Amino acid sequence: MWVWKTSELLATQDRIDHFLNEGRVIGLTDAYLFLRERDYKTHEAALVRLVSGFRAQGGRTWGLEGWRGYFSDAEGPGGLYAALEALIAFNGRNAASPFSGFHIDMEPQDGQGIGRPLFHNDMPDSRLSSDQRKDRDALMGDWISIHASLRVRTKTAGIQFGSAMPSWLDDYYGESVTVAINGGYSPVIGEIMDLVDEIAVMSYTTNPNKTVERIRGELSYAQGVTSPPRILFGVETHSGPGANVSYADAPLKSTRRTVLSDIMIVENAVAGSRRLSGVAIHDWEGWRVLPQ
Repeated sequence: MWVWKTSELLATQDRIDHFLNEGRVIGLTDAYLFLRERDYKTHEAALVRLVSGFRAQGGRTWGLEGWRGYFSDAEGPGGLYAALEALIAFNGRNAASPFSGFHIDMEPQDGQGIGRPLFHNDMPDSRLSSDQRKDRDALMGDWISIHASLRVRTKTAGIQFGSAMPSWLDDYYGESVTVAINGGYSPVIGEIMDLVDEIAVMSYTTNPNKTVERIRGELSYAQGVTSPPRILFGVETHSGPGANVSYADAPLKSTRRTVLSDIMIVENAVAGSRRLSGVAIHDWEGWRVLPQ
């Protein structure tokens, strides 16, 4: 379960208890809490209560951060690294209730209001001009480099590292998005899989058959990775994206029961892959108000 409005969740014990109870009901295994660097101290007491309570019922808590501005063509990854260091420091102060991992959400495509237009949307690699190819290589290389740095930092700290991935990385207008490495080109999704313990594929759709289509590529790539990461698919429950994207906006599917039913359809369809580890619900704000 992703939680973007973490400060609201932590505001009262009743809200924390509600989250923990819902976690027990649906068998929640992991909680991803959006937290800036300062939040680990500002909300420390409430975080300890939530993390320890979730841990007591078998759950793992992750710090979540991410923004297009953390790419090097904008503000750079300093704030991202600072959030991880704050998480590590929190664990040092609260050894009995530590975070299990650090998860990032950095989408590289253009049009997010910050950074230079280096991705060149709607163009597969084969259609890029020479200059556009250089732009995309620079952006993809930076993305991989940030993952590599975080991999070292999380491994040293003894915690897990995960990343959210756009579902189209393996199939962007019929082609995998690649990056220039060692004189050749390598799929970006494969490079990142080598650096993480978990990937959450942002496969948001209210059609479970489309979800299956959107995650098959990632499951296939995982077959060739020496130590493949856990792979999750995403379902959207937050209102706003539209009926084809979010269950909250689909009148005939806007119930928790339907979400859980569609999740089972997806899991059964790819059961033979043995690489699918579960589903990431996006997010708590949407789920908590979704009717039963």
